[in-house]
Amino acid sequence: MLVSDIGLPGEDGYALLRRLAENLAVLSIDKTAEGVALKFSEKARISPEKLAAFISQGTGRVFSPTGVLKLALDDDEQDNLLDTVRGVLMELRLED
Repeated sequence: MLVSDIGLPGEDGYALLRRLAENLAVLSIDKTAEGVALKFSEKARISPEKLAAFISQGTGRVFSPTGVLKLALDDDEQDNLLDTVRGVLMELRLED
């Protein structure tokens, strides 16, 4: 599913990602030379168990004590950055 496949009429992928990030209490999403860095607030609505599993499932995934998840992305993931980040956030979010 593409980011643009869901959401409110007239919303683009960036607006959808921004709304999701706000709902999960993500403080920032920054492009890095290797990929992307997601900074979570202390009250982020992510599952610690899902985060631990996500980190252990792949290379280039690091979570710092300051709440920053750094991801090394391949060329395809970087070309589809909005969808890639949205997918990561959806995977890590707490279920209601």
